[in-house]
Amino acid sequence: MIGCLLAAALLQSDDPTPKQMQALVHVGHLTIGAMLYREFNGDLPRSLRALVLRPKDAKVWPDAGFLPWSDVPKDPWGNDYEYDPRGDDFKIWTWGSDGKPGGEGEAADLGRDDVFGKRAKGKAAAALTEARMQALAAAVDLFHLDLGRHPEKLEDVVKRPADMKGWRGPYYAGELADGWGRDFVYRVPGTGGRALDLYSLGPDGKDGTDDDLWHGERPAKKKDEFTFDAWEAWNSFAPGSMVEIEIDTGTVKMLQSKTLDRKEAATIRLKTMIRIRLGDTTSESPGQEDVAKPGPHDWPPKGDCPLCGKPTKDHKDESKWSKETLKVAGRDIECRVWEPAPKNCRGDDNPKMKFWYSREVPGWIVKGDSAGFRMVVVRFEKK
Repeated sequence: MIGCLLAAALLQSDDPTPKQMQALVHVGHLTIGAMLYREFNGDLPRSLRALVLRPKDAKVWPDAGFLPWSDVPKDPWGNDYEYDPRGDDFKIWTWGSDGKPGGEGEAADLGRDDVFGKRAKGKAAAALTEARMQALAAAVDLFHLDLGRHPEKLEDVVKRPADMKGWRGPYYAGELADGWGRDFVYRVPGTGGRALDLYSLGPDGKDGTDDDLWHGERPAKKKDEFTFDAWEAWNSFAPGSMVEIEIDTGTVKMLQSKTLDRKEAATIRLKTMIRIRLGDTTSESPGQEDVAKPGPHDWPPKGDCPLCGKPTKDHKDESKWSKETLKVAGRDIECRVWEPAPKNCRGDDNPKMKFWYSREVPGWIVKGDSAGFRMVVVRFEKK
């Protein structure tokens, strides 16, 4: 990873001389070393020498220190590298060949910002994320050794939960955020029978995309990763969330609103309102709708298909999922789009239809389009 960072740094420099290239390599290694020291010990080193000689207050110290050298190198012009550890945006730099601020050519100052430009900063954030996940995973393992179970949340490795006996932490002294400043995703139990999940949402901050960074092997994606579940579509939002939908069947046009009223153990209560306009007359029908928590079920269902008579377990799901961004109520929303297979299991043509879903919208259904039915979300509020 460090090699990738330094390669990216050299690509961004404007024709550096051999000595400037060497200085960039030194600054890159020194920067990564200081970042790793902070992750394992909670604070930046007081001096660059603390990266090769263990200070008395260092809690964690690898056998070879935090640099690939036995001593802190001097810059290519024989001067010490400058270091300012104040604040999160610490600085490491050289004054160049003249040993003083400013200058051009080899006399130009070179520092951390010259190494980690826009392209390499992403790699630096990824390297920092990997380092923090490694340290957090080790902390979670120590917690498990002391208490016989994994922590319910990552904060438990830093601060002792109330009335918890056997806790011998803190097990971790760094930040609980990834290199982009977002919280890590941590789940117990994990996906697919794993003991736990620990991962970062990556540079785009979205769950389930290809740039997510996982500790350990990433679970394999399912073919239909997005499946519509009416219970979860409302359970993922707080009471007060609402959605307003326009519906057109060709003969009737109406506006329907649903508002999450309350959540119970096995039922979600929605307040509903349907407004139908016929000519100059508008009628309203207030009501309520219950969404039940689904129980265990077999999929595919057992038995024979009523259409073709063949065992349902032999059916293949040939429906199509894709992605599309829609403007919904004035906002750009990324949606998952579902289309049925062209033909059903009996060989008959399926009706053409498309449905758009998004976890950003209460109820998840954003748009539906078929020969005799159209619907679209015109307003929504999520809480």
